[in-house]
Amino acid sequence: MSDTDALLLLQRAIVDRLKSSPAIVELVGDRVFDDVPPAALKPYISLGPRRVLVEAAAEYEGSDSRLQIDGWSEAVGMVEAQKIGCAVRDALHNAPLDLGDGQRLISIDFQRANYLRTQDGQTKHAVLLFRARTEPSN
Repeated sequence: MSDTDALLLLQRAIVDRLKSSPAIVELVGDRVFDDVPPAALKPYISLGPRRVLVEAAAEYEGSDSRLQIDGWSEAVGMVEAQKIGCAVRDALHNAPLDLGDGQRLISIDFQRANYLRTQDGQTKHAVLLFRARTEPSN
């Protein structure tokens, strides 16, 4: 299995985990997107840029992925964006994600969060960065 396939399995597991988190559901409902629909209502969560590095050695090939998860809000102040960020962090940091399909998650670790106001002055943006390591399970 290629590193891209491992990333696709990881992405599916992340979306499933976020959509099943009571804290996430309370904040954004089921609005967790890879490709945000044009008429999506805020608040929502979207998957941001992803980067994969292959870790290869004699008879071993794993992946080290860096993932960005974004939270979006139009509420007054940064509180809602920060709540979304905390809920995403709590749902994913050290989560026991089941990748299936011949891959296993070694670890997923929260790296950092940034909370920003976008140029429109109304939208708040939570940017969370994670590192995930995967390897073949057989």
